[in-house]
Amino acid sequence: MSREKTARATLSPVASLRPRRAAENRRGALRASPRQKRLLDDIEALFLAEGFLRFTTDDIARRFRCSKTTLYRVAPTRDRLYEMIVERLLRRVRDQGVAATREAPDWSAALVGLLRAGVEGARDLSWEFVADMREHPLTNRCLHIHQTQRAADVERLLESGIEHGAFREVHPKMVARSMLALIDQIFDSDFLAGVGLSLAEAYDEAYRMLEYGLIPRTKQVRKDRDFTRLWPA
Repeated sequence: MSREKTARATLSPVASLRPRRAAENRRGALRASPRQKRLLDDIEALFLAEGFLRFTTDDIARRFRCSKTTLYRVAPTRDRLYEMIVERLLRRVRDQGVAATREAPDWSAALVGLLRAGVEGARDLSWEFVADMREHPLTNRCLHIHQTQRAADVERLLESGIEHGAFREVHPKMVARSMLALIDQIFDSDFLAGVGLSLAEAYDEAYRMLEYGLIPRTKQVRKDRDFTRLWPA
């Protein structure tokens, strides 16, 4: 096997997703002008509060008193606009989690920071938005990619933290896959109605289970911060 092929084969799950994220960025928000970014912010706020599948391009143009031409400069189709809004939201959640990990003083704080970004990201999501995101094929694909990336981040942090004695000796991939299954359950409105929790509250409970199950309460761990190298700046 050539060196190039070997390098590709040994990339971590997170590293293997970086080119895709860069491509997604080039397609959308990073090329937007300040005016277009403000418009995207306004559209995102509308979608988060009311969902998006019921809105036509005409509806959005009327709501924000702009032309359809302006909207088409932001996104060439309505489906692409839906996808772009969901992408930027989920990318922000993941980036905040990784940033919190880089700034954490110890391994426990790194795990908490990584997980809590999901809780904060869920606070402003209406059920209309969640239902539409899961129903539309493109945005549901964005959600699946995001959840897979977040699980890979958790797995990567656990693997390194276990080596340093910071976390209990669990199976990192099993924990990460279980987290994915639990999050998928949390997105079920019937499940939440049955347990009597909001989406953000359910995220919080799920992540607290992970935190309490993984972080030893009495064991002394090494005080280094090697986890900061897991996501190079």
